[in-house]
Amino acid sequence: MKQRNVFRKFLKDTKGATAVEFALLALPFLVMVIGSIQLGIIFLANQSLDKTINDVSRLVWTGAVQQAGLSENALRERVCQEVIFVPDCGASLAFSVQSFPDAPTANSATLFDANGHPIVSNGFNPGQAGDVIVVAARIEIPIVLSDLFAGTAPAATVLSSANVFINEPFQ
Repeated sequence: MKQRNVFRKFLKDTKGATAVEFALLALPFLVMVIGSIQLGIIFLANQSLDKTINDVSRLVWTGAVQQAGLSENALRERVCQEVIFVPDCGASLAFSVQSFPDAPTANSATLFDANGHPIVSNGFNPGQAGDVIVVAARIEIPIVLSDLFAGTAPAATVLSSANVFINEPFQ
């Protein structure tokens, strides 16, 4: 009978319940918060990559790159300056500007892989007026929590952007 009273007394004691609940919920909560922040970082980096590739494409499209004689390195530096939240942009950026004489030739070229990412050939040919141009970039951004889930989560995710257009007539 005395053991039963001790057991009931232990069940009624709630002094440490808050600490136990906090210990059980703190890790999943922190993982969700950090994961949400990581998702926001990926979203913003992807948006900045898209905007930057649009800006670079406009320079090629209007003939500013051809007339100023800008090099691939100048455009790569511009991309790296404008893309946010990418720690080592220069090493992880794959960037290309491809030129095709007409739409059927560009259409027959393999421009995207099986995952839908643009195939970046690391070539640089801004073309002439009337050429079909493909500006593509791919960059890796590290995942913050990948070490916590070693073996089950990738260490980085790939962001990509591409534009296809016909150069304006410029002289």
